[in-house]
Amino acid sequence: MALADLNGDGLLDVIALNEFSATASLFLNAGGGALALPTTWPTGPQPIGAAVGDLNGDSRPDLVLSNYSGNTFSVLLTSPDAGFLAPMAFSTGLGPISVALGDLDRDGRLDVAVANWLADSVSVFGGLDGGQFAPRSTVPVMGSHPYCVVLSDLDGDGLADVTTANGVSANVSVMINQSSWTFQPARLVPTGLTSNWVAAGDLDDDGLLDLAVANAGTGQAMASLSVLRNTDAGHFSVSGTYQTGQYLRTVRIGDVNGDRLPDLVVANHADGTIGLFANADGGVFGSQQLIGPVIAGAVHLELGDLDGDGRLDVVVGTYSPNVSGGEITVLLQRCGP
Repeated sequence: MALADLNGDGLLDVIALNEFSATASLFLNAGGGALALPTTWPTGPQPIGAAVGDLNGDSRPDLVLSNYSGNTFSVLLTSPDAGFLAPMAFSTGLGPISVALGDLDRDGRLDVAVANWLADSVSVFGGLDGGQFAPRSTVPVMGSHPYCVVLSDLDGDGLADVTTANGVSANVSVMINQSSWTFQPARLVPTGLTSNWVAAGDLDDDGLLDLAVANAGTGQAMASLSVLRNTDAGHFSVSGTYQTGQYLRTVRIGDVNGDRLPDLVVANHADGTIGLFANADGGVFGSQQLIGPVIAGAVHLELGDLDGDGRLDVVVGTYSPNVSGGEITVLLQRCGP
């Protein structure tokens, strides 16, 4: 799932992935946070991860998807009528499960990183003109089964670095960009069991990007949220561990309560709850506050201002293997979190 203004009306639209029909559904924002009926566009086989950014310099957000069973990622350029052109496919490692965009070589064009779940690696591609990409390097994560990849400048040198949450080895991998498409060997930082998601942001206001990691635990037990403080140049230490709901799947960073401090919002899949961890200052967080109704099968969430009131809203995507499809739920912030 991803948020982007695809039709240029100043409102965030919602893109949802349909894993088993190899399609993406586009929900245009009809105003006030209400979503229009979706239009559906073909992707590659089994799309799971999504990222948005302007890939061809036309000032419109384009879509990049990781196709798990196809061992590819797809680029869908946005058309002038707010739809998508036919997908272009690029080969990756085995089991591409997550994708991220960032400028890895400081040429002003977005590059792509893909986490390969079955290959314990990240495939890196350099952005070319017209939304095309060329393979640049394959980076070992030194952990087991990377589930989520993010690109962010962790050491302050202006180059995006690579971070993965590793679902089996209970850690995150930090690969510092050395330029020329080379990366330092992965630094492994311990987290909790089954690290499903990682997000980067300056949580303690020291000018360095920290990490928040969603740990699903085992079965319906031992789920937790790890906060990793950036101590210097992309070195991390655990600064806090917080109890969540059951089978934590996603964490996002944003100022939800309007106090100008970045908070953490999580999706707890097994009990269908959305949790807010308010930043109490200095990157220390309070206990989980539940927001919104129970949303059965909640698996993914995004933060964005969908109704234009200047406050962050929450968009939740659901998944269940026992139903034909998932749902999108928009939680509008009306008065406080």
